[in-house]
Amino acid sequence: MSHMSLLEAFFWAIVVVFGIILFGFIIEYKDFGDGGGDDWGDFGG
Repeated sequence: MSHMSLLEAFFWAIVVVFGIILFGFIIEYKDFGDGGGDDWGDFGG
């Protein structure tokens, strides 16, 4: 496994954090058509 540069590690950390935040916002505002508020545990219909 080749060494990962600091810039590459920093870039992927930003990507992961941004992805998690974006996913959280999607859950908050879309609610998957569930109408049950911001419930992280309820991914079912």
